[in-house]
Amino acid sequence: MLDPENHKGTVVVGGKYDISDRYVAPTIIDSPSLESRIMKEEIFGPILPILEFESIDQVIGFINERPNPLALYYFGSKNKDKIGESTSSGAYVVNEALF
Repeated sequence: MLDPENHKGTVVVGGKYDISDRYVAPTIIDSPSLESRIMKEEIFGPILPILEFESIDQVIGFINERPNPLALYYFGSKNKDKIGESTSSGAYVVNEALF
């Protein structure tokens, strides 16, 4: 999943892993391919893909064009209600990562 040939994005932070130790460093990947495993499968690890959008409507469309995520995390205040009302996920969390 973290192989650059797979995600085709830019690793901003982290990217190291050791399969034998079952270790994955906290990793941020900028602009991964939408066809990569990182974007098509649920992520159970410290991996955060980053995508850029021009409008909140693009974000909502992007979310709704795919299967419902287990969790949807929103960071901000401006459009939190619009996203919560316009999308569906197992959990919708605003300005929280762990609780």
